[in-house]
Amino acid sequence: YMNSVRTVFGCGLIDVGVGAKLSVSILSHKGSVAFLADQTGSKSDPVYKFFDIETHTFTAPARLALKFKPKVIICFNNRQKNGKYVCKLNELKIDDLENNQKGIDEFI
Repeated sequence: YMNSVRTVFGCGLIDVGVGAKLSVSILSHKGSVAFLADQTGSKSDPVYKFFDIETHTFTAPARLALKFKPKVIICFNNRQKNGKYVCKLNELKIDDLENNQKGIDEFI
């Protein structure tokens, strides 16, 4: 069901097994990539504190953003009492971040 919701407007899905390589190819050709970072990272991913809780975190979105410098849009969903969602889109300015570990840490 979720894949049909995600593709209803013509967007493609990238299999996690080829995600990094295909994302690099798309971004290097000035294409757009969306990440649904709605899950915790694996035990091999680095740990960052969110709301004072140590959490394994995906770093691929940060690494790709700092390398290719695309426009980064963050979406925050807020569920309303009627069960519908309000989605707020905000641009994350990354022009001042360097493409290194410090930049990744600041991005995350």
